[in-house]
Amino acid sequence: MPRSPSRRPERCRGPGDRHRRAGASRIEGLIAVPVPALPPAERARHALVLMYVVRRLLGPIVAADGPARAGLVTGLKDVLVRYPEPIQQTR
Repeated sequence: MPRSPSRRPERCRGPGDRHRRAGASRIEGLIAVPVPALPPAERARHALVLMYVVRRLLGPIVAADGPARAGLVTGLKDVLVRYPEPIQQTR
């Protein structure tokens, strides 16, 4: 698994890291709303997982067209909405 952006040496960080950190922070905030008792480290891990899912599907979504693209977008939305459900149920 690739190293998380925050663990990379400073010399290896690029301008995209700022955007990734901002995105991860925003996702962590969204996770914290329904599950405020979730420890920050777990929130960060779940945010990173969701970011990897989105990143992995963006290429195929952009390359697809018509019904294929719509299906991939719907699938991604389903994953993003349903991923937090088990986290909420265990807290």
